[in-house]
Parts: sequence; C-alpha cells; structure tokens
Amino acid sequence: MEKSTSNKPLPSEFTKLFFSNFAVPETEITCIDANASLPEAAKLMRRKHVGSIIVIERTKEGKNVPTGVITDRDLVIETLAQDVTASTLKVSDIMSTNLTTAEENEDLFSMIAKMKENGVNRLPVVDAQGHLVSMVTSKKIVQCLLQGIQDIGATGAEQRRKEREMRH
Repeated sequence: MEKSTSNKPLPSEFTKLFFSNFAVPETEITCIDANASLPEAAKLMRRKHVGSIIVIERTKEGKNVPTGVITDRDLVIETLAQDVTASTLKVSDIMSTNLTTAEENEDLFSMIAKMKENGVNRLPVVDAQGHLVSMVTSKKIVQCLLQGIQDIGATGAEQRRKEREMRH
C-alpha cells in the first residue's frame, strides 16, 4: 500500500475502486435528528425501505456528524415489546450511541475487519472533521468482490481468446 506524507496509509486501488463504484454516497444515506419522534423515524424507515437510520447532528456549516443509529429492531424491542407508547419517545431515547465509523482514508479490508469485530453490517464513513461522507455496507462489499472476481474471470477469457488468435 502506498504511504502518505503524514505516515497514514493511503487507500489501495481496490478501495478507491470500491468507493467510486459501490459505496453509498452521503446524499443517499437515510439520516434523522436525535430529537425526532419515534413515529417520524418509523415512517422514514418505511418510506425509504430501510431497517436502520443514521442519527446525525447538523453543524453550522450544514454538514452531518453521525452520533448514533436507530434500527427497526430498536423500535420493536424498546417500544412494542415493552408496551411503551412510541409517540412519547424521541430517537435519542432508544438509539445506539456506540456507533462504529471508519475514516475515509481507511483501506476497505480494514473496514471489513472493523465491521466483523463490531458485528455491524453498515459502517458510516467520516472525513477528518467527523463529517459523514459515505457508507460502507456488507451487501455493497459483496457486490464489489463479486464484480472483481467476474472481472478476473473475464480477463482470463480475454487472454485465452488473444492467445488463440496469435496461434492461428
């Protein structure tokens, strides 16, 4: 892996490829404010067809800083399963605050290890100031790896085709 002048490793070519083709851009990440009501969160999940929402704090500059996550499972376990009226609670009342994030210059395989270590399928990616820039998901990683394997297979087939042409 290349090294940057600040002694931090630069992302590998594979990681750069992943982010340019497979990472979820910040504009497509479903986010919510910690002060939103639980019904608002549930409706947002339904509208966006997602099972989790990144809880954010918006800076004066309009940047999103991830502070937690709320899942459909949180809604069920913390409200329905306990006969709690969801409309009386805010996202901040039940969200997970031990949010695992990655830095945007981290290598993809380091992110995969972090996801495995923390038992998460989604990893918000932040810049040096802690602002949300993208999201890595296990599904997108699998898609990227499968594409890489397909590309390798196609390369082999192309090499065989060229070799046959040269021999005939």
